[in-house]
Amino acid sequence: MTSENKIDALQLCSLIIMISLSGFLGSGFYCLIKAALNNGYLSIVIGGAIAIIIACLLLYIANYEIELPINEKINKLFGKGIGVILNVILTILVFAIGVFFTYNLNNFISSQFLSETPIAFIAIVFALLLLYVINKGIETLSRVALLILVLNLILYVIAIFGLTPTIELDNFLPFMKDGLSKPLIGSLYFVAINIMPVFLLLIIPKKNIVDENFFFMIQLYKTKPINECELESHRKNIDIQIMLEGVEVMDIADISRLCIKKEYDEDKDIMFWKAP
Repeated sequence: MTSENKIDALQLCSLIIMISLSGFLGSGFYCLIKAALNNGYLSIVIGGAIAIIIACLLLYIANYEIELPINEKINKLFGKGIGVILNVILTILVFAIGVFFTYNLNNFISSQFLSETPIAFIAIVFALLLLYVINKGIETLSRVALLILVLNLILYVIAIFGLTPTIELDNFLPFMKDGLSKPLIGSLYFVAINIMPVFLLLIIPKKNIVDENFFFMIQLYKTKPINECELESHRKNIDIQIMLEGVEVMDIADISRLCIKKEYDEDKDIMFWKAP
């Protein structure tokens, strides 16, 4: 079971794939073909190899200090001074890439579908849509991404069976007519499109990525006096408390002998009781 602001691994993968596909099919494919021409498939192969190396590095970062988001991990890995500089550089790069692909996507939509509509208006509509989506929260986004991914996979399978007979190998020739420079440039587009969402989603601490029936939280806090504490219970989950450092006293009571302090919250799976 997942809780608020928590997603499972399948939902996270769905988010990564859908964000990558959206950028690639929206404007990345156009940039790739423009850069590498008929050798675009080489850009995908080269870019895929580079992306695997970068993904391994990001995976290492994701497994380091799992309770921290990416910006705090960088500060801890490289020190606060260098970490701040790296975070600023990465933020600028992500922002620049985002602006680049947003601009290209707006141009694509304007030229192909809405030629009479001002680009500024299209950009405003996209911005409002983005704000609406962000407001829904990561859990809602991940569930929608999973649903869309399933539908896309079905459409892709249908498209593959339908388009395979029309493939002509002559379209892949001449092979590397202009050398390796253009496929390399295309591979950089491919890496930027597909690695950016992985980097962005590292802002989600790994402790917020759960499986279907289990999740954990690492908390740092100062203990309270007993008269300021509340007794709580759950109906769907079971708490397993483990003290990693420090000392804390925990009381246990039979809820059949307690009076309700706060009614059961279905979303948070929690209920509070008055201390006897």
